[in-house]
Amino acid sequence: MLIDVLTDAEFQDASGNLIYGVLQDGADHSGAGEGTDVFIKFVYDNAGTPTNYTWTATDPANVIAYMPQRKRRSELLEYDDRRQFVSSVVGDAELAEDIAEIRDALGIGDGDESGDWDLTNTGNYFPFSDLAADETMEDIVNVLNQEIGSRDYTAENYVNDGETITASIDALDQALANLTGVKSKIIERVSAAIPKGTAHTIPFASGSDVGITTYKLDTGYRALYMNVYVAGKKLIPDSAAATTDGEYDETSNTQVTFRFGVGVGQIIEYDIVDDA
Repeated sequence: MLIDVLTDAEFQDASGNLIYGVLQDGADHSGAGEGTDVFIKFVYDNAGTPTNYTWTATDPANVIAYMPQRKRRSELLEYDDRRQFVSSVVGDAELAEDIAEIRDALGIGDGDESGDWDLTNTGNYFPFSDLAADETMEDIVNVLNQEIGSRDYTAENYVNDGETITASIDALDQALANLTGVKSKIIERVSAAIPKGTAHTIPFASGSDVGITTYKLDTGYRALYMNVYVAGKKLIPDSAAATTDGEYDETSNTQVTFRFGVGVGQIIEYDIVDDA
């Protein structure tokens, strides 16, 4: 019997005739003969007469020859050889190899009901910290399921039931950013003394958002769009234009003017809430 390797079906011609192989002595067909090689002649049943078959371009590129001929169960005679097939021509040896590969992937041996899992990161607070050595794959999946949790939230203020962990964390991240209101935080360690009353350029390039290169001026002088801290103390801006009653002036959308001298090594923090 000839099996099409691609379709795993019996080889048939375009007319539906079953093509099978007849063993021939290799010596009769330019071979060495008995004990060395054989020759398979392709034939089909032509009204009860075996007829040589001519290969065509539409025929399978690869076939497997199997002997003896397969029959339907209803056609079997009592003396016929009866065998169970797995996926047609996949033999027991190949099936055993597949099973061995699955066992190797799961880390289990023949007869094992659980795996000898070589897990890492099993110290305290890792999901598998309490996993026993003889846990099954089902046990491991259940541990992961338990550690992730139900994703059923109490109030759904910022996250939604059933969404992915990534989506929930991202929603919290965005919500926290909105609560702080800071678009870019700039930390400056003063390298050269800043004299009192001298306009000082803000180092935007060292901010948490390097795309922000200005801040929005508050014409009402209430520091609505930027807060300034020196040595951890929040400074009070001038109360109006052309006054010096505060601790600094919003000179331009890139500069501030301190009403006191800032020494070398002092830390200045600029929290920009909105850019120009």
